Order: sequence, then structure tokens, then C-alpha cells
Amino acid sequence: MTAAAPALEKGLLILEYILAVNEPVTLSTIAAAVGHKVSEIQRMVEYLAKDGFITKNASGAYTRGARA
Repeated sequence: MTAAAPALEKGLLILEYILAVNEPVTLSTIAAAVGHKVSEIQRMVEYLAKDGFITKNASGAYTRGARA
């Protein structure tokens, strides 16, 4: 399947992964799990955190946010 909206697909992959593991995960762990480089997902992770879908804890790991 060819992605019609690659950014949306990437964001959903990230969100699905974080919701599935249900524990704090680092940016590099997320990148490896969704098959992208850290540099390719960093901005999307920032957007998801800014919008409340995921949260970043004090140690820099991400978990589900209030909007998830």
C-alpha cells in the first residue's frame, strides 16, 4: 500500500506503538520499533507530545498522554 499521507501514517505508527507497550520508551526505541531513523520521527514525536497524545517524562522517555 502506498501512503497517501506519509506524515499521518508515521504519526499513527508512533502512537500505536506507544499505546501498545504501555511503558515509558525512548526516542531511539520508538524509532527502531516503527522502522524509521530518530531524525525522521523526532518532529512527529514533538507534535504528538505538544498536542497531548503522548507525554515526555523527566528522564526523556515517552508514554501515553491524556488525549490518547
